[in-house]
Amino acid sequence: MVDAPLNVRELSEEPAEHRRPAVGYALVIAAIVLWSINATVAKIVVDSGGLTPLRLAEVRGTGAAILLFAGVAIFAPRTLRVSRRELGYLAIFGICGLAFVHFFYFTAITHLDIGIALVIQYLAPVLVALWARFFVHEPVRRRLWYALALALVGLTLVAEVWSGGGTLDGVGVAAALAGAFAYALYILMAEHSVRGGRDVYSLLAWGFLFAALFWAAVQPWWSFPDGVLRSDASLLGRFEDESLPVWLLIAYIVVLGTVVPFIFMITALRHIPATRATVVAMVEPVLAGLSDRRRRVGVQAGMAQALKLANNFLSATTLAATSEAIAFGRSVGLDMATMLDVLDASSGQSAATRDKFPAHVLTGRYAAGFANDLMAKDLRLYLHAVEAEGGPAVLGPITAAVWDRFAAAEPGADFTRIYPFVEGQ
Repeated sequence: MVDAPLNVRELSEEPAEHRRPAVGYALVIAAIVLWSINATVAKIVVDSGGLTPLRLAEVRGTGAAILLFAGVAIFAPRTLRVSRRELGYLAIFGICGLAFVHFFYFTAITHLDIGIALVIQYLAPVLVALWARFFVHEPVRRRLWYALALALVGLTLVAEVWSGGGTLDGVGVAAALAGAFAYALYILMAEHSVRGGRDVYSLLAWGFLFAALFWAAVQPWWSFPDGVLRSDASLLGRFEDESLPVWLLIAYIVVLGTVVPFIFMITALRHIPATRATVVAMVEPVLAGLSDRRRRVGVQAGMAQALKLANNFLSATTLAATSEAIAFGRSVGLDMATMLDVLDASSGQSAATRDKFPAHVLTGRYAAGFANDLMAKDLRLYLHAVEAEGGPAVLGPITAAVWDRFAAAEPGADFTRIYPFVEGQ
């Protein structure tokens, strides 16, 4: 068994003057506020900047490792000393905790509605409470169980999981559950380590270093689309006409979206138990939702899901039609970049001509982060919903057939690769 070679003391054994619960709660709240803002910035980098979610997680973890390790090496180098036994503990913390949380979360949301994925992943506080009660034999007050139950119900209502579709993808559910275990693991291991005497900064430096090594193995750096860093990203929504360099947005994500909130969260564990910290942290999806571009579309259950399916149908149809139009233009000698400039300033403009083609097709990157088989699945759900409501289905079956053939020909390919598929027909 790999363990931390530290004299771990329970929170109840800490000197009372060293524990300041108000400080602990304030640090957790500060951390989740920063993470909530970070969710919006990350959405801009993915949707507008063209970086895939998994690549963003890699940049985030690697950037945090570089900053933390360099900072600790300069200002407190002695704290980086670890034994071989503790090195194994830190490797598990970094890979199975910090890296797996993001890896399984992004895997889950590619197979499940994000609301359902969040509710499953936020079972982590329940796992932390169960660990404290049955393995550490730490008293867990009844009101904490009530708080967990109320928080899960509230998260379910905010996420509107009933609008996420009628079926659950097995891979998505498994990934979300794995993410919950990874979240609980990183919190419990961090609590164990900092209460045993290791400082927060060296703990995170080693943890993110191992997380960075994991990401380098999963997605080698030599395959990184470095051109993304030199591009600008629209800020979307009400600020769609404004843009910022992608490298600046990523710098924000690394510093204020990763390093600072993780320091806050783990420092809080010196003052309050992990059970309480994780319950308070469950407000993060709510805060993230407040800064998201959500709109209330109706009061009846299923309306949000219906609009989502309609949006995906339009997106799939537009992308396929744009692919055919661009392929036609190139067949008569037109330049793709010129076509996109003209189309985007004309009545044929769309998200395909404005974003997907310039960022992924023209550059040859094909890395929008959404698989063709998932688009095909969404179209099948759309057709089932139309049939159930007795709505018109003129273009839907045609679009769905195109995407089914594409998914069968290139299983799991990025959905922007529909252009070379259509061009080759």
